[in-house]
Amino acid sequence: VRWRVIRDSLKVRARIDTLDNDGAGSNIWVRHQMKKFCDWKKVVVPKGGQLCLEWDGGPQHCGNVTVYKDTGDGTGATKEKVAVWNWNIPGSAGYDSTHQRRYVNADTGQSTTFWVHNDDGEYALTATTRIDTLNDESPSNIAAFAGWSLGGTDGSPDEFAFLADPFVTLNDVNLPGFTLDQVPALWGACGTSQLSASHFVPEITPWHQAMQLRLVVAFVEEPAIVNFTISDVEIPNGTFEITEPGEYAFDCGAMFPGSGFQEVQIQVDAGCFAVDSWALRSTVLDDASCCQGNRGNVDGDQGDSVNISDVTALVAYLFSGGTEPSCLDEADVNADGTVNIADVTYLVAFLFSGGDAPMPCP
Repeated sequence: VRWRVIRDSLKVRARIDTLDNDGAGSNIWVRHQMKKFCDWKKVVVPKGGQLCLEWDGGPQHCGNVTVYKDTGDGTGATKEKVAVWNWNIPGSAGYDSTHQRRYVNADTGQSTTFWVHNDDGEYALTATTRIDTLNDESPSNIAAFAGWSLGGTDGSPDEFAFLADPFVTLNDVNLPGFTLDQVPALWGACGTSQLSASHFVPEITPWHQAMQLRLVVAFVEEPAIVNFTISDVEIPNGTFEITEPGEYAFDCGAMFPGSGFQEVQIQVDAGCFAVDSWALRSTVLDDASCCQGNRGNVDGDQGDSVNISDVTALVAYLFSGGTEPSCLDEADVNADGTVNIADVTYLVAFLFSGGDAPMPCP
């Protein structure tokens, strides 16, 4: 099999500095702008250290992440789920104060590579690599949300395995301990033609009311037909016609109580393509706007207030390499579709010279 891999060009703003955090001494922090579901970011933590994650964003997002640990040679050859953290953005539906910061420890004998996987939409994430382990590791709260995801959308199937087995069964795909090298990279006549993935659903939540099977294809050697059956949902059967790389999605409706174990069965009898990422995910929050009320809350504070700090944040972003606002609609103060100096002028006029209020959110 021959192929060409085209990697996504991800717009990630990162700034590295040293700071004193929680009395932990000298640490390194990187701020990432998560843009889309199944983005993931690589963070290397020194031996005996700790990874700390903190979130910024509007309460319409949840900031859900899965954290993978690289157990291979540092290139991501083998990734193991070590934590699934849901409802991390302050003000979101399932948030509580224990979610403000989440911690996971590195190995004691060597540095550890973690991959922070976005199970939500757009928000800002600060990853701090600490040189010690002052805080207890944060437990997963898997049951607080719906669904699961496997692999990162980066234009490559390399996190998966190039298996010769035509029949593959994956169990407990949502739980820590699951490794991505169990997942076939190639589907169809060139790899795996029958695939089953299951996970345990302890209870049905409001986030199970709109589920979607999502498949992102890295490359296509030969067009294929994917037939699938999803248990315990309103619309259990569907088909993808795989003709080119990209995203394929099937809305299967609400999930209802069943046996407790939910299963996706995949059948690909012919053709050949490589998988970039795939998931059974909730779409309940997809239509929510990050902008609330009127525009202008550039720094994303929880009170949705508009003040001089928003001007400072906007000027820093536009002119001195500052962090991209967590919600660009808030920064587009005059609602012309572009964030530029005109938005700074508009905001300054509103705050200091009786100008018009920022425009309503879309």
